[in-house]
Amino acid sequence: MPAAIRTYMISLPYNDIELFERAMVEHGEGIGSRRAGAGHGQRCILPDLAWLQRGRLCDEFGVVLIFDEVKTGFAAGARGAQEYFGVRADLAAYAKAMGNGFPVSAGCRSR
Repeated sequence: MPAAIRTYMISLPYNDIELFERAMVEHGEGIGSRRAGAGHGQRCILPDLAWLQRGRLCDEFGVVLIFDEVKTGFAAGARGAQEYFGVRADLAAYAKAMGNGFPVSAGCRSR
């Protein structure tokens, strides 16, 4: 990630509810979106359900909740990880999940 872009983002550890909540309280009014990978890393580490559900804290601050469904879209269910975990995102990105690994992309408004 280029340094110029890193100055505009907050990067938090995967599945860490406490740090996510702290970041929202401290910076929530200035955050535009939260991107949550529903499957993380090469081996698709599953997210903690409570961590995904707590993502809806974004509503209280007007922050858009985005699910990265590149690895989980259609594989985890017809509506990807959102269906599997029962947590709806505001936006979802599917990309390679649609093209069976080929470079295709799409976005979907979930609500």
